[in-house]
Amino acid sequence: AEMLLSAFSHQTEMRCNVIRPGPTIGPPTAGASDNSDKRFGQFIAAARRNEDIEVRKGDGRQFVAATDLAKVYAALLKSPVNRNTYLAVARDFITWEEIADLFVKALDSNSKVVVQSGSPAEPSLFHPSKIQEEFGLAFECRRAVEEHIRLLALA
Repeated sequence: AEMLLSAFSHQTEMRCNVIRPGPTIGPPTAGASDNSDKRFGQFIAAARRNEDIEVRKGDGRQFVAATDLAKVYAALLKSPVNRNTYLAVARDFITWEEIADLFVKALDSNSKVVVQSGSPAEPSLFHPSKIQEEFGLAFECRRAVEEHIRLLALA
């Protein structure tokens, strides 16, 4: 789809830019279903049953809050840039261990978060510097992740 739009933009006056969002968190739009990573649901289910939650050491993600993603879209629409690709993720990396701990606390569970033995996962870190350099936007999402977990735990 990106290549098709790019080719079309080279033949017309249409501007074409691509935003590649990371896993997006935040309250779903009214009437929309939650599309969280499947591990969120697995962690909730285990914590509600007071079962141990196993995670791989060092494994995690860079997320983006839906409100921050909207800022990227708005900035791009207001700008004259054309034929660029932007990675929209927060700078902070959050491990699944941290997320599991947050679910255990949010649900007041007796579950234990068990970190698997073995070598830690090698995190794939993305550098969202282009949106910072071009639009002055830089995001941290730890609070948004905490709020997302709180909302899911209450559902």
